[in-house]
Parts: sequence; C-alpha cells; structure tokens
Amino acid sequence: MKLELPDVRAAIKAHDKLDEPDLIVIDHRGAGIGVEQDLRKAGYRHLYAARKDGTSNDSKIDRFAKAQFYMYDGVVKYPESATFLDDVLYALASFPQLKEFDLIDSITQLVAYPQNALMFARQKHRPMNL
Repeated sequence: MKLELPDVRAAIKAHDKLDEPDLIVIDHRGAGIGVEQDLRKAGYRHLYAARKDGTSNDSKIDRFAKAQFYMYDGVVKYPESATFLDDVLYALASFPQLKEFDLIDSITQLVAYPQNALMFARQKHRPMNL
C-alpha cells in the first residue's frame, strides 16, 4: 500500500496493536529514520532497523544478493494462500528492473541478515502497554 508519511506511522501503530508482533522492521535510511524516531519516542522498543550492524550501507542490489541465499535455500517461506504472493513473486523475479523497490526493500531488510532479526525478536522488546 502507498501512504503519506503520517499515515505510515498510523498504519504501523494499527497493525502493531492488532497483530502484536515481537518485531517491526524499519528501513534505516531515508524516511524510515524519521518514522523510527517518532515510534521510538512513542514507546515502541521492538523496532528493528534492519542492517548487518550499525554502520552497514549495503546497496539494494547487494542486500538482495545476500537475501537470495536464504530464499533459494528454503529458509524463507511464503504462505501459498497469501493474497500478496503473486505481487511478491513478480517483484522478486523482476528485480532490479522494477521502478518501485519498496516491496523488495521490505523483504531484503529482514532476510539479508536473519540471525540479527531473530535474535532481536527473541529478546522480547515489545512493551506490554502499547
């Protein structure tokens, strides 16, 4: 879905309340920095700024290449009945010729470094009062 920035924060908050995830992945560049800062200020401690370490500046293509290893090895699973599956598979097959990289970004932000994301999620940073 395409949203204006204030609506992105509202959508994250609404889905967080509904789904209660242990982890919310936020892009650590561009507009994601402001979204992350606003949500952290509001008490969201379970935000994961996806990166190998605090200084990684991998390009989209480099991150996609790292994520491919996990996707091809079967580590990443996609629900066969998901309504979004066709869009995901099309985006993966069309990268990097796509004009919009948002879907690829959201996948590779998490999949390129799964150990870090899983370790963070298992630490249960989610506050109970959200």
